[in-house]
Amino acid sequence: DICLDGRKILILEDNKHTLEVLKQMAQSFGMTVTGLTTGAEAVALIEAAAADKEPYELCVVDLELSDKEPFEIMSGIKALNIFHPFILAISNSVTDVASLCRNAGVNGFLPKPTNRQTFHNMLKTLASNRRENRKTDFITQYSIKENLKHSVSVFSICHDNEQAEHWKIMLDNSGYVNFVTTDAMSAVQ
Repeated sequence: DICLDGRKILILEDNKHTLEVLKQMAQSFGMTVTGLTTGAEAVALIEAAAADKEPYELCVVDLELSDKEPFEIMSGIKALNIFHPFILAISNSVTDVASLCRNAGVNGFLPKPTNRQTFHNMLKTLASNRRENRKTDFITQYSIKENLKHSVSVFSICHDNEQAEHWKIMLDNSGYVNFVTTDAMSAVQ
């Protein structure tokens, strides 16, 4: 399991309250957090941190920044000829935003508001991909839920074959790895 302790994250969010909430969550995961309410200095800050051999691993960018176009910031980060952070875009609007982010080469998208567990899972997934230096699929809260679901095995003991068949179909259709039986002894073997 990936640990977020000590990992550097830059959060760009122009709403000071939302920035504080995101910072507090990231700090509670053990991360070293820098928060900015404007995007103007973001690219230079990321470049300077990399030059100092203390690069940011993750960068969260609000797509509704008021001072600078967020896609311009994200492409500026991607264009740096250095170890650049994986980028997570966040937005109140979800209509067509995720596909715009994917096309811009962003690593993930998360709608606002988000909860602590979803934010944590997203950051862990991005950090894991960064650690393994993997080119990743575009990550959303739904792709994380699907991956978690496929990593769970469900064992069910049913009273009769009809009930067992019903449970097997339901679990298969939901994407779970499952073992359904009417024989309790086979379940424990």
